[in-house]
Amino acid sequence: SYSVTGVQTCALPIFFAKIWRYGGREPGWQIAGQCPGQPAGRFALGVWTSPRQAATAEVLFDDVSFRPLTPADLSSVGIRVEPRPRLPTGELPAGRGTFETAGLIGICTERSVLALERDTGAIAHVIDRSTGQEFVSPSVFRPLFRLGLSRSSGRETLPVSADELAATWTAAGGALRGRFTGDVGDAGFPLAVEVEVTADPEGMFRFRARVRQDADWAVARVDLPLMAHPAALGDNAEEDSLVLPWADGSVLHAPGSLTQSRNAVYPGHAFTQFTALYNRTAGPFLAAFDD
Repeated sequence: SYSVTGVQTCALPIFFAKIWRYGGREPGWQIAGQCPGQPAGRFALGVWTSPRQAATAEVLFDDVSFRPLTPADLSSVGIRVEPRPRLPTGELPAGRGTFETAGLIGICTERSVLALERDTGAIAHVIDRSTGQEFVSPSVFRPLFRLGLSRSSGRETLPVSADELAATWTAAGGALRGRFTGDVGDAGFPLAVEVEVTADPEGMFRFRARVRQDADWAVARVDLPLMAHPAALGDNAEEDSLVLPWADGSVLHAPGSLTQSRNAVYPGHAFTQFTALYNRTAGPFLAAFDD
């Protein structure tokens, strides 16, 4: 038995939704998507069960109401629709170092800039310094990390994301250190996640996380770092390419125009532990460095 909540703005073509076990703690918004062309004043609620076999379900919708929403309404419940402003690069260190500006905390190398939102830890900007090219979408928001907790041999799972926890950040010794704390799960047990961001001699930003909790949950999965890239890195999306580490691997051209989704584990369906998004100018490289 699950509870489902969704909201679509009338003035803005954006849809938000979440689902959680009945009687459990209501999570933050889990799904956000664009809905261009949605007729104003027309709404529907429904359930999709299975397209392959006959299925029956009893579905209850309770306390449903629709009304126009404004950006201020959405902000009051933690939904963001206004795009991020551009990073004031004139206030950044000329070379390596950490910085704080306009609600952001970040770290620089000679080649790149990484900026996090101080109050959430979300990645706000990744910029190539020589070209000024931005690699993070200004209008699609992601938490810095997601955790998957598990117990009872995997029969029970508990997802936790950074935006469900309170964040504090400090910059010292050329590194950024964040601490995320809060009570999670139906029982509300305390959880703490410590994140460190450094820049190595090659100019790469490295993320490390430590999860602390005294309950009987195992840390089954850590997705870090998370960010949404723009649909086009530059002026022409046709110039973009994406290394897809799925099966034997492939290169997708103009990936910002595609709507397919792939999720793979290494070792398994993923043939390697790296990916890259790039055009003729620059692009971000993401990899897991372990044994």
